[in-house]
Amino acid sequence: MQRKKSKKSIPTTNAATSIDVAKLAGVSQTSVSRVFNREWDDRVSDELRNKVLCAAEELGYSPNAIARGLIIQKTGIIGIVLADEFSVFYHHILSKLTNAFQQHDMRVMAFNIAPENDINQIITRLNQYQVDGIVITSAAMTQVMSEHWIQSGLPLVVLNAHMPETVCNSVYCDNFGATGQMAKHLYETGKRKFAYVSSGRSRYSDHIQRKQGFLNGLSQLNINDCKVFEGDFSYESGLEAGRTLFSENDFPDAVFCCGELMALGVMDVVRNEFGLRIPEDVAVAGYDDSFAASLGSYQLTAVHQPMDRMVADTTELLLNQINDARPATKSICEPMSIIIRGSTAK
Repeated sequence: MQRKKSKKSIPTTNAATSIDVAKLAGVSQTSVSRVFNREWDDRVSDELRNKVLCAAEELGYSPNAIARGLIIQKTGIIGIVLADEFSVFYHHILSKLTNAFQQHDMRVMAFNIAPENDINQIITRLNQYQVDGIVITSAAMTQVMSEHWIQSGLPLVVLNAHMPETVCNSVYCDNFGATGQMAKHLYETGKRKFAYVSSGRSRYSDHIQRKQGFLNGLSQLNINDCKVFEGDFSYESGLEAGRTLFSENDFPDAVFCCGELMALGVMDVVRNEFGLRIPEDVAVAGYDDSFAASLGSYQLTAVHQPMDRMVADTTELLLNQINDARPATKSICEPMSIIIRGSTAK
């Protein structure tokens, strides 16, 4: 004897829709939409949720994010613009931002920008994807952002760069103050012959504040002679800086690099090619304080950037813009700290 089909059975030849789920669950299509919308979590009964989820599982249904975006005029996509050169710091920033926005049911679309590309063209392209908001990292700020985008109302936050000349939401760190603190720390270890490895050959916009802060910190200690080597944030430029600085007879006894990879390069040259001891003969310090700084073979003293707080600030600022038609523009400056390790202290 042939088995009778359920009255509510829905054909599953094609992909199931919310209408199919509603029919099988015996509820309205609006109720199905609310079950899959987090904003309704506290207003949907357990009984309704169970009905809808059981029906959805039976039909193999999952909500269409694109279709939902067309209805509510939000795509749930956040555009993140980064430089195309590798950076440990920004690699972690991207990962943490992705996780932070996923907590709010949003997805990330990352764009790399080459030095010759115009930031305004990248923003135009992201806008064509109808992203809900954009995060631009300082590493991508190689050109001036058009006033058109700042005034357009497009939710936007600049991360790790202060832009006092524009009315734009930003999250940044006190680079000037932090490098000044590092100058004081190195001085207090008894060092008196200083060198600074800058990133002047890179396109990062915050290297000027770091250099000025360190030199100003030394000046406050009546130290006005500091050798400067222009690097580009890479490990290779750290190797080059080390060979240049320590090939001279009057080499420094303290080197501060405004990037962590450069500091690791300097340390390898100092120990392996010149046979000098760290920190007894030469103290070396860096910037960022990623996982590499704490490795046993380096134990690098470093300026610590509060990455978690910066990501939290950026996420909150952007979501406030997305959800509020006229939010106040804010610039958030996070304080920094120095993590002292074996490269400067015995």
